[in-house]
Amino acid sequence: MPLGSLPGFQVVQFLEGNVITPNIVGGKVSINPLMAIIAILLGGMIFGLAGLILALPMTATLKVIFDAIPSMEPIGYLIGEPEKEHLKRNATQELLQKWGIVRKPKKVYKQKVHESSAEDTSSPQLPDQK
Repeated sequence: MPLGSLPGFQVVQFLEGNVITPNIVGGKVSINPLMAIIAILLGGMIFGLAGLILALPMTATLKVIFDAIPSMEPIGYLIGEPEKEHLKRNATQELLQKWGIVRKPKKVYKQKVHESSAEDTSSPQLPDQK
């Protein structure tokens, strides 16, 4: 009887691991591959076999928590895989402004420079300051 249920268990395990879980969880939480490797190594070194098994779910949980808290969002961004934000022009500047690390640049008003006559070859003079 145990040998008869083995193929059924393998089919269910295959479908769960390769179809169901990636379609449900994969789109919601994407973890940076380097962070996944670091999490597995640290989990294994600290907690042994249980740490190896629980490292990725704990990392994914931390990423979701960090993404939900505005002040921790930069850490969630580092743990996760960027969602094509890096392809946009000035993406780094926008993220830094979003997180409040860098302020928006102030508008610089250009002063009109008066053309000097052809006879005057000296450097342009600044307007009188009062």
